Amino acid sequence: MDREKYVTEISDLFAEGKFEEAYARLEDMASARAEELRGPAEAGDSKALYSLGLLYQDGVGVKKDFPMAVSLYKKAAEAGNTEAMNHLGRLYGNKKNGMYDEKECFAWYLRSAEAGDPRGEFMAGSLYEAGFGVEADISKALEWYRKSAARNVTEAEIALGDCYVFGLGVEKDYETGRKWYEKAVSEGDLNGSWRLGELYREGWGVEKNDRKAATLFRKASDAGIANGQILLARMYKEGTGVKKNPEKAEALLRKAAKYGSEGAEAELEKL
Repeated sequence: MDREKYVTEISDLFAEGKFEEAYARLEDMASARAEELRGPAEAGDSKALYSLGLLYQDGVGVKKDFPMAVSLYKKAAEAGNTEAMNHLGRLYGNKKNGMYDEKECFAWYLRSAEAGDPRGEFMAGSLYEAGFGVEADISKALEWYRKSAARNVTEAEIALGDCYVFGLGVEKDYETGRKWYEKAVSEGDLNGSWRLGELYREGWGVEKNDRKAATLFRKASDAGIANGQILLARMYKEGTGVKKNPEKAEALLRKAAKYGSEGAEAELEKL
């Protein structure tokens, strides 16, 4: 399949306003991609099996067929593809697709972790911490978090930060927790920013600084992170670290609630 040729043609059609033709060519490209993958998939190529499974799951270039997609993912996983293992973990952890099975979810993520996949390592850690599909074991959770964080998975870095800040499986150590949060933020994960903000708001291991806390909450809020929006809203509601502004507080909470934040909805009820 000449992908570059397809992309050029489709881009030109969109630029010319020929949208119907452009979408038809997109479908042609997807069909060509599916055909291109069939040979390698039949030969047992794990990447092709996984990629073809994605097409069947979404009905792109082929007729949508969820059972076929799952079958292809399992073949890919059995061939050692950790992306497929992680995908199966997600599917078994989803209550909406008829596959929900906590033990299977954990088993696939653990298999991925044991195969050395950094995402699988993080997920194995989080499931051990939560006791999801396996007996809760914070020591094993920490073991997997450390392996994943060593490979710059920011969610694992934040999870380690949480463990140190709250003393989960380790002695409480605000400084170490802060360093993990800062590392995650430096790598672009602003879920670490609102956590840092809480350290400054509470004075945990740092000098209490409401203004700095508000700035850190704002960074997370501007990135669309609900917890950042909720925490910044509280600052506006109380006039802490920022000038009191109930209207801004309400606007932030409504923004977070719009995307399903139960915490924001609860805060709105208090206004």
